[in-house]
Amino acid sequence: MRDFSPDNPFPLWGDYGPGLYSAAKKHASEVDEWLGIDVEKIEAKIENPKDGEERWLGKPSGSWLTPYVEIRAFLEDVKPTPGQRVVDLGAGYGRLGFVLARHFPEVFFAGYELVQERVRAGEAALERFSAKNARLMCANIALPSWKLPAGEIYFIYDFGARESIAKVLEKLKDRARTEAFRVIGRGRGIRDQIERNHPWLGSVYEPVHGPHVSIRSEEHTSELQSRLHLVCRL
Repeated sequence: MRDFSPDNPFPLWGDYGPGLYSAAKKHASEVDEWLGIDVEKIEAKIENPKDGEERWLGKPSGSWLTPYVEIRAFLEDVKPTPGQRVVDLGAGYGRLGFVLARHFPEVFFAGYELVQERVRAGEAALERFSAKNARLMCANIALPSWKLPAGEIYFIYDFGARESIAKVLEKLKDRARTEAFRVIGRGRGIRDQIERNHPWLGSVYEPVHGPHVSIRSEEHTSELQSRLHLVCRL
């Protein structure tokens, strides 16, 4: 059964694979409507300031918003524990925050999104959802003045221009010198940059490939004293 149910809005699809991706996007649209987020209406009103940043404007929301069932799946993989902080770097409407609030309510969520209209809509919906440990904030995370907040788990998507993504990956690298955390990356751009320019996130084990993600694990004994798990959507 793949229909949306308000009793279980973020289900765990045990057989989620390529053939169900279109169903996952349809399900996500139904969840957005249930949450009171009219994504297409909001997107149609957003103006592009032409500053070189990628905002995914004018593109189908299903092509860049992560389906709720996919979020639920990778959260079950990393299993955040009470008191941990999940930081979403390029959060859109804060979908990750809703799933955490439902299934990991004692985990803190901090989402950062460049587009103010998305933040306003997502914040209002999180409040209606009684997501007490979730915050969605407007920020340009690629600016040198923006400081990467502390977190045990970071989620990063192809949120912007290639140069902006590279700057944020460098911020993660700097933090990894002194702190341990896990990284969940989604998108071909993220995967390409990590493989080309960030071997510190590379795996010393063979990656586990699924229909939508690759999972890598690493324990460092070098300068970057971190235990990291990298999940990249194919």
